[in-house]
Amino acid sequence: MLVEFSRALLNQPKLIGGTLPPGFESKLRDDVLRLDRLNQPHPMHIGASTTQRAAAYEAVRANFTRLELSVLRLEHHVVNLLTQGVTSTGRGKKIGDAQFEILRLLIDAPSGLTIAQVAEKLGVELDAATARMMRLKRQLEPDLYATRRGNVRRYALHRARDVKVIAAG
Repeated sequence: MLVEFSRALLNQPKLIGGTLPPGFESKLRDDVLRLDRLNQPHPMHIGASTTQRAAAYEAVRANFTRLELSVLRLEHHVVNLLTQGVTSTGRGKKIGDAQFEILRLLIDAPSGLTIAQVAEKLGVELDAATARMMRLKRQLEPDLYATRRGNVRRYALHRARDVKVIAAG
């Protein structure tokens, strides 16, 4: 059943939202072809072993695990870390590369980051870091929020409570 779904997905990427992430399509296609070759009838002395077939099937399954692990679930948005796509109540949009860099930093900083910390980690000026953060905040509001302590604002992600976040890298 997984192999049939994989074939259908390769033929119709719209099944999961339009386009497949870079590298995913070719890896999935290679893994499905490998499994198909192993399942073809061969003379007994050169046939594929059960272990080889199981490993090939596991490779196909692992592609989908990778897709699932690359999803960041926030309270109001879902971010695909492979494609940088953002879904919010059925509407899809894409985060730019500059904003995505900040998002990756925020994933690793559950207590949040200041603009100065973001600028330092990215090696950019404060003005550039501020502009990037504000664009990201507009895209992910209310999941990206600021808290203020004194004169310093910290920006953090409002994560879904019951989902463990695993960043694909």
